[in-house]
Amino acid sequence: MHTYRTQAALYINIVCVMYLYACAVRAGATAASSPEGARTLGRASILMSVLGVITTVTIILIVQLGAAPDNVSCPYEYLGTCYQHCEYVGPDGDCYGELSTDGYCYYD
Repeated sequence: MHTYRTQAALYINIVCVMYLYACAVRAGATAASSPEGARTLGRASILMSVLGVITTVTIILIVQLGAAPDNVSCPYEYLGTCYQHCEYVGPDGDCYGELSTDGYCYYD
């Protein structure tokens, strides 16, 4: 899943760089004949650079945050085993899961 996100970020950045290069070349070619057109293309080039950086940072954050919440599906862990529920029943209480020494019952 993270591979697809990373590939999407790479693809977006490649497109931005290609557009940036095209704007820079076009701006250089039209600078002599149309200063206003060159300025417009220069601004588009700067905008695409900024958008590329923002896109890269956003994708990296999404990938990193997407990898972080592994404990969401495991709310309680006892002796290396994941349990969905935990309830205090006391040291001598009935437990249909794993009873800890301090009286907590871990079960799914």
